[in-house]
Amino acid sequence: MIVYTKPGSLIEITSRKFTGAATKHTDATSVVENKTGADGIVAMQYVASTAADGYTIMAVTKSNVAKVISTETDVDLAGFNWLAMLMADLECIITNDQLPVYTWEQIVADAKSGNQIWVGPALGGPDHVTAMKVWEKAGMKAKWVPFASGGKAIAALLGEQGVAYVGNPRDIVGKAENFKIAAVSSKKRLDEFPDGPTFAELGIKGLDSEIMWRGFAVKKGTPANVVK
Repeated sequence: MIVYTKPGSLIEITSRKFTGAATKHTDATSVVENKTGADGIVAMQYVASTAADGYTIMAVTKSNVAKVISTETDVDLAGFNWLAMLMADLECIITNDQLPVYTWEQIVADAKSGNQIWVGPALGGPDHVTAMKVWEKAGMKAKWVPFASGGKAIAALLGEQGVAYVGNPRDIVGKAENFKIAAVSSKKRLDEFPDGPTFAELGIKGLDSEIMWRGFAVKKGTPANVVK
């Protein structure tokens, strides 16, 4: 199982759980190998260079697609058989209620100052794209400051280096109580965060299905019986 992130990321943890289950329920020996670099480009190039026999599986996320498109790299997205979407996490706007700006209404009003900062992982990734969609639909402007990982961006929000973080609800599950969801991309409020309004409730249309998906792929050409 080829994972494009360093140990500790959600896709890496998920992959290790998956290989653990695979080892338990099959006779195969399954291992995770981290091949980091260029936000997934290195891992995709590696898998593309291996035999299409099903022995090399790639853990993938929406970020991989965004990176290939934004960098115009020579990786062929059609060169993979995208096997399964294992999970789909809703995109949301997370704030720190220890700051003077943390509700959606406050964020919109503060954006008029022209120097509002939002934080998140990567430049041009799914979270950044979501932020730009939000800004456009809400008629506001802000500056995106990227960090090496979601964890570091969350820490930056906690350290008051920005007013909003774009990510997934699970990013703050079990963490500091002062994290709040100012808006979530879903059709109804989440049971775990009943105080977090949906974009539709806030009068912003077209943002109720923004997700970060994670799953697996193999090299295109892998025999159908092997894929099955």
